[in-house]
Amino acid sequence: MVGGVRAAASVPGGTRREWWVAEDPEGNGLIGYARSIERGGLFELTEFFVKPSAQSRGVGRALLELAFPQGRGEVRSIIATADVRAQARYYAAGTAARFPFFTLAREPMSAEPATSLEPMRIEAGADASAVTQIERSVLGYPRVDAEVRWLTERREGWLYRRDGRVIGFAFVGTRGSGPVAVPDPADQPDILAARRGSGPRAGRREAGA
Repeated sequence: MVGGVRAAASVPGGTRREWWVAEDPEGNGLIGYARSIERGGLFELTEFFVKPSAQSRGVGRALLELAFPQGRGEVRSIIATADVRAQARYYAAGTAARFPFFTLAREPMSAEPATSLEPMRIEAGADASAVTQIERSVLGYPRVDAEVRWLTERREGWLYRRDGRVIGFAFVGTRGSGPVAVPDPADQPDILAARRGSGPRAGRREAGA
């Protein structure tokens, strides 16, 4: 018992993740949960929520200790909010602020891609290896095939070739865009222009980066 609640574990799946929930001891349902994923040496806290009425009672600390334990992962990552209390908890978990994220958005506009760019629709399975190879070169670890399938089912994915060589990829959809990966920064402007032009075709009312 921590702070009047009990932490209960959900059975982890096959991708080596932790998934824990905190239950109200009086039987009023869940009051928080935390989940993490681990792949290629990266250990990332992906979800961490506690109901406002249950905060500052030790619930978050207990969940974080279970879902994001010390000693796991060569690289430990959290995409944090600006909430000072949450950041204090993340610092205690052995992480440090590295860089901020900004979102820029506007109405999509038509754009003609460079004539030397050859776009090709990404199909699950057949093109998954090209996506994972690019991500490995950019990030140092790949996205698993199941995640590529999830993306292709929900977003319009494109591989981009130049002179017969794959130089990057981009995903765009009506409910969001990304990921976009380009190993050579010199190729980024052309791929981003092609992605921007795909916004109207995908039915998006807003394009962001």
